[in-house]
Amino acid sequence: MSFNYEKRGAGYPNIRIVNKPNPIEIPTAVMQEKYGIKLFIRIPQFEYPEDAAPSIKIVHFGLPIQDEKVGDTLALTRIIQNGSYVPGLFEEPPLLSLENIWTGRLIKVAEMVPFEKIPPECFAHTIGNIRDLNELKERILSRYRHSLSTLGDNQILSYGVSIREMILGERLKV
Repeated sequence: MSFNYEKRGAGYPNIRIVNKPNPIEIPTAVMQEKYGIKLFIRIPQFEYPEDAAPSIKIVHFGLPIQDEKVGDTLALTRIIQNGSYVPGLFEEPPLLSLENIWTGRLIKVAEMVPFEKIPPECFAHTIGNIRDLNELKERILSRYRHSLSTLGDNQILSYGVSIREMILGERLKV
């Protein structure tokens, strides 16, 4: 079974967010319009840049499944619970927290970069303080083994990564 990035190019159609006592799903387009945000970049809770500051540059590595461009506005959401994707059969968005999240703007985007071609300077200001290539591979695998459970480690790594450089704005108060 192959993984098709094009079918998932726009990301999940809905955002599943924490809403006590039960999570709710809201169309991504509604959230984009409400907050003036084009992208919702999902960050594992343990990697979230809580202590960052406005106007700093920061780098995020992820699988190349988005259709983003320089200048896009973004929100860094916290993943509370992983989602799951089985191509052609099932898709459950991750459970996200929108509480006190960072907003920002993309200043550089590179798609499907093979691991061996990642410039060393990309590791200077990463979300989650990823220091080198080996640590990056382990983080990518730990993020996507659950959500893309039909893929093996070698297949996940074969896609390379997207590299998103951004400038943080303000915290979004939801």
